[in-house]
Amino acid sequence: MYKSHDIIDEGIAKFYERGYNIDADPAIIKIELFKIVNTDLDELFKKEAFHQNTMSTQTILEDELEGLKEVFTADEGFEFIMNEELSDISYHQDHEEKPVFVYDDNNTSIQNAFEISDISTKRNKHLLGKYYTWLPLRVSDIVDLFVFGKLSFEEIARVKNIESKRVERVLELAIEDFKQHLI
Repeated sequence: MYKSHDIIDEGIAKFYERGYNIDADPAIIKIELFKIVNTDLDELFKKEAFHQNTMSTQTILEDELEGLKEVFTADEGFEFIMNEELSDISYHQDHEEKPVFVYDDNNTSIQNAFEISDISTKRNKHLLGKYYTWLPLRVSDIVDLFVFGKLSFEEIARVKNIESKRVERVLELAIEDFKQHLI
């Protein structure tokens, strides 16, 4: 129902409407924008919470999880190969839409932020999709600010109005948990 760029644009408009110091440090402006969007998202989640009782997300979740599965077959030498690697066009005639993985283009960012270097891109995509479904919303918000927003612990603490030690601990636990799922 909502598009991320619309929410960001609305946050920028609110920032300008409130007035700002034209000579302000860009880092301060960045934090203020994150705060505005964070507050807007919190309000949006509260406003739309009633959908949890009116809209079944189970089917959506099942479809998403089904799309994360790795399906194997055997070749003529009875070696296991992924179905995705088959080159015959008849194997690629899916009648369903391809699943959209929100974090496809950001695997490198996540691997760098979580200091992970020993997993394949396909495996990373599948694990990351599953990992984000396991995370509580408040934790994934902090992970997103760290990985994609490239904010420090202190900056995240200011955006979320919590202690920086708490941000650091949440991220440590999230990274540790993610690495455990790689094993």
